[in-house]
Amino acid sequence: MRIDISATSFELTDAIRDFVHKKFTKLEKHSSHLRHLHLILKKEQKTFIAEAVLKFDSHNDIVVETEMQDMYKSIDSTFERVKHKLDRMLDKDHTYR
Repeated sequence: MRIDISATSFELTDAIRDFVHKKFTKLEKHSSHLRHLHLILKKEQKTFIAEAVLKFDSHNDIVVETEMQDMYKSIDSTFERVKHKLDRMLDKDHTYR
């Protein structure tokens, strides 16, 4: 899985980049069809927005956006929501087959 990270309105540090990679590489265990993740981090006044776009070989894309006061909490919350959506998608696949 390829992970791309882009930041808007602030500088992307190595600490944030490492945090994202440690979090989101765990998703590879959930789905072998996951081929690309693009995480877009934005800063707007007092809030941080983390938007994740997941691209698959055989499924529709998943897009999740979370807005919080802290960048790390926003990334964490986005990861949890992505994991939840991915689990639901995989459960649907197993149910209908």
